[in-house]
Amino acid sequence: MKRFVVMPCVLLVVTAGAEAQHCWCPQSASPGATAIVGQVEDQLVSGPPWEVGGTDVRSAWLTHGGAHPQNRVLAAVFDGSQANQTVVVEEGDFWADTVNGTFWRVNYDVHYLGVKASDLSNLSVSTQFLYNGIVRLTLNHIGSAASGQVRWVTAPQHNWFESPVETGGLWKIRVTLRRSLIGSGQPTMIWIDNYTVEEGTTTLFEEPFYTAGDTNFDNLVNGIDVASFVETILNPGAATPHEICAADLNDDMVADELDIPEFVDRLLSS
Repeated sequence: MKRFVVMPCVLLVVTAGAEAQHCWCPQSASPGATAIVGQVEDQLVSGPPWEVGGTDVRSAWLTHGGAHPQNRVLAAVFDGSQANQTVVVEEGDFWADTVNGTFWRVNYDVHYLGVKASDLSNLSVSTQFLYNGIVRLTLNHIGSAASGQVRWVTAPQHNWFESPVETGGLWKIRVTLRRSLIGSGQPTMIWIDNYTVEEGTTTLFEEPFYTAGDTNFDNLVNGIDVASFVETILNPGAATPHEICAADLNDDMVADELDIPEFVDRLLSS
């Protein structure tokens, strides 16, 4: 989960920019619900309540067959204190559909975890694809009871023929992760990863789930990110696409001096 610490302002003058990839921003979270973006699986499923007593969720996760411990994910943790807990996370920048009017193939993996296996059927994921702010496609996936505390699924590939055709650079994705019932009242978790969108032979979207501002990729936004942020915007030509993504805090598709105020705001927030 992100931490914020106070750091002095940094003033830089930069003349160059570079193209960004995708970063994600939590839009809302119900009381008792927590959004986590960019953390690796192995860090998500560790410590309480996932490693407690005889109901060790971590052990179940490590042996369930779908674990990729270093995958970065988009996740929500629900404490089970109330019904209909939701987390909404939206992609911060636009991406382009460069292929004109053929079939999309949408693929992603979902993990549903619960301290109590009976709670897994109360979990769901909804993904909306928006073009210029208008929802064009909604995909839903619902959890189901499992014999253990973990249910991992490769969501069925969704094939969608564009109608209307929206070839252009104004696509975004919004993801809603939900727990519908209190159930046992014990914590649950959902995460998604390995997200790809293809059209024909072209990959339109492939998601690493990095967090804006976390420029050293330690799953925190704090003062340790200052040096790598400065390096990225001073020398964007030498940065990787993921480094550009993390430094592009104003979502204008480049990492440059215009990102400094928002980066400082992240550091000063608590």
